[in-house]
Amino acid sequence: NNFYLDVDEETAFSDGTNGVFEVNNLYITNTTDPSSKRVQIASSNNSSQGINTLRVTGDLDISAGAGLTLAAGSELIVLGNLVDNNTSSGNVVLKSESNKFSSLKVAGTSSGNFFKYQLFINDINSSAGGGWDLKGSPLDTATANGNHFANNGSGSYAFQAFDNSTASYTQQSTSGAISAVNAKGYAAAKDNSNSGGTVAFTGQIQDSNTTIEVTNNVSSSGDKKQFNLIANPFSTFIAANNTARDASDATESVIYRNATDDDVMGHADGEDVIWAWNGTSYSTITNAGSASFLAPGQGFFISMDGDGD
Repeated sequence: NNFYLDVDEETAFSDGTNGVFEVNNLYITNTTDPSSKRVQIASSNNSSQGINTLRVTGDLDISAGAGLTLAAGSELIVLGNLVDNNTSSGNVVLKSESNKFSSLKVAGTSSGNFFKYQLFINDINSSAGGGWDLKGSPLDTATANGNHFANNGSGSYAFQAFDNSTASYTQQSTSGAISAVNAKGYAAAKDNSNSGGTVAFTGQIQDSNTTIEVTNNVSSSGDKKQFNLIANPFSTFIAANNTARDASDATESVIYRNATDDDVMGHADGEDVIWAWNGTSYSTITNAGSASFLAPGQGFFISMDGDGD
């Protein structure tokens, strides 16, 4: 039946780290019922004690028909290669909630096209304490169904890219499969009785560095056309600033790499920051501020440098 991993014991966190269960190579065999018989990494019951982590020091091989679930607030680290042999979506699932996300990091290479990340999206009704969201796909070459987002009743769905040539959002009219552009951010919303909910993105694990083109279309002062809506394209958290880099095993941060090292960010003084939506307003993340991490699929705005290259 199921194998549940839950190392959320007091003794497991005596040094303040996550509860870690470590294996060498892991092979998950097929089953007649992968929906109910699978390896499941549980969400931690005590957020102050960290998260449940399964670390595979070798390779992870998932047979066709085998199941793997990462609960919101759990983590899987594969130091070798990951192979998913499933030929349809739904057997390898990563989950998230409004304030918790699952994380899958592959140090080697990965193969398989049918990983599913159930990404939490805010409800469109602002009375729920939020309203809309900034999101992108946490998987590579992923698709999501347009009719899983809120719609206005006239064929427009709430998964809309930002066009800085007009400083406006582009209407989304696709009710079926939408191909999410890798690392691109979207204004997104669910319509679920003020509660929000998840939308399934199906695709590949992003296991290498990635880039996205940004532009600056400013024609007059204050027209906001230097802004680009992008998103964390990984199924794991990334360091937004150097404080987060230094507090983790990250080797770089988004702001340092793009505002200092490559000098891409910042149309004007003070704009070498990240604008992240907190559900009701924008919060700014600076390189010298407190440690800030970007969740899988989290969208955010950056301002491109003033020369427009």
